[in-house]
Amino acid sequence: MSGHEAYLSFWGKAGAAIGDGPPTHPVAYHGLDVAACADALLAAHPRTLAKTAALLGTSDDNARRCIVALIALHDIGKFADAFQWKVREHWPRDVLGKDWRGGDGQHHTVVALDLVETLELATLLKPAFDDKDWIDGFQSLWASIACHHGKPMPPAGAAAVRLCMSVKAERAAQAFATDVAQLFGPYRPIAAPAAKSSAAQTLSWLIAGLANLADWVGSNREQFPYARPDLPIAAYWEYTRKRAAKAVADAGLLPSAITPDPGFATLFPSLSDRQPSPLQTWAQSVALPDGPLLCVIEDVTGSGKTEAALLLAARLMASDRAGGLFFALPTMATANAMFDRLGDSYRRMFDGAHDPSLVLAHGRSRLHAGFTDSILPTDASSDQRSADARGDGSSAACAAWIADDRRKAFLAHVGVGTIDQAFLGVLPSKHQAMRLWGLADRVLVVDEAHAYDAYMGRELERLLTFQAALGGSAIVLSATLPQSQRAALTNAFARGLGVRAPATAAMDYPLATLVSSGGVIGAPVPTRHDRARRLPVRLESPGDNVLAPVAGMARRGRS
Repeated sequence: MSGHEAYLSFWGKAGAAIGDGPPTHPVAYHGLDVAACADALLAAHPRTLAKTAALLGTSDDNARRCIVALIALHDIGKFADAFQWKVREHWPRDVLGKDWRGGDGQHHTVVALDLVETLELATLLKPAFDDKDWIDGFQSLWASIACHHGKPMPPAGAAAVRLCMSVKAERAAQAFATDVAQLFGPYRPIAAPAAKSSAAQTLSWLIAGLANLADWVGSNREQFPYARPDLPIAAYWEYTRKRAAKAVADAGLLPSAITPDPGFATLFPSLSDRQPSPLQTWAQSVALPDGPLLCVIEDVTGSGKTEAALLLAARLMASDRAGGLFFALPTMATANAMFDRLGDSYRRMFDGAHDPSLVLAHGRSRLHAGFTDSILPTDASSDQRSADARGDGSSAACAAWIADDRRKAFLAHVGVGTIDQAFLGVLPSKHQAMRLWGLADRVLVVDEAHAYDAYMGRELERLLTFQAALGGSAIVLSATLPQSQRAALTNAFARGLGVRAPATAAMDYPLATLVSSGGVIGAPVPTRHDRARRLPVRLESPGDNVLAPVAGMARRGRS
């Protein structure tokens, strides 16, 4: 039996047969399904690919080849006898013999972790990871792919893996890995980042999010029907690439073209009869520093902070720094109100020929009739879905695949949700890397930042650090923000950029603060004339009876 015939005998997915189709799908084919989805996602998100390549210090093409090849091996632990024995009627007897008499089986992700050295995966992609300093760094990179089920797994060690994987199974896995490496080559050398450097850590989060997302899409049996092991992997790769492009599109994961004119009149035509507020005027005209950007806006209630944030977000999107935005609010009620507010206007941030998605993300989002009505059927034709989405040109629309799980909210073009949904990206929660992967390509808008306690404030700081490190931008809105809290937020974002934010002692109010790799800029902004108040102040000494005049004012119905 030839090498590829042997490894194609190992199943990776199993279920009831559909029609005249087989009841199993080879693990090799599933690996290529997921790799094809990763390839399609990287092609659709060039900013993310460029960030990944920059962290690796190599070209976009070389980064894509290496990462896609490794993702094709994400389920290589399923070659283990212990996994194959889970569905005994599909046990590959032609390769492994009559049955399995091994010890306790390890989870297939744990087996994959420990196969990295046994199969010499880094060596297979020569000369990409030949640098001797890749020894520890490659382990981290591989772990972000092997642990693709949404959380890290501890390695069990070679001895534990040997109990659940025979030499014959290992040879089949080795043959598959060798063929995959040849399929995606040639590769170019990549200098290793320091094992514990910020670049290595950031890279592991990006790759983990990509692998997690690609595995979700590539595991859809409707998009990737089970196939008989008839094709060598080079032929199957060409077949599954076409299916992956459609699967990514149907899931709503393709970017939507951005409007080239993100001005006040374009985004808010219903307000064309009134002048923009001073803050809104500043937002549509201020020069934005290059790269990832944090903008902290402090202004009075009613100053137009929401519109200012949307103007800034649209400008960042138009300058190719984001593909959408996520609006995070403190409560479900405020999130519902913002969803309704954006429902008839968010499309103006995008090109009119496209159908961007809008999602509501919180614990009771399915009770919001407007959001439920916006979910597009998956069985409709793309033309029908497009027509349903556009309706009268203003209705909200959300792809069913994105809408079915709050963890996918950050994959929508525009998301609205409670801040806890974003915080789950920086807490030890399952699939946190996928949340961060989606959010990195969005402008994160955090409203009412003053409403968060000290614990949530620290979570917000950590979220801003991750957002900056992964290449994303953020806007923080507040009616009143202590100077210490503003400094903590700007320092957190600067830390993610790998720069130091100089202390700013600006005491102006209203105030807009911009943080980028170039430094910190504090910009005083005039308030709206109808919001300005002149308040007389009288100094009272501690011994005076200050309560009597206050009580008298209250009796007269004053403040």
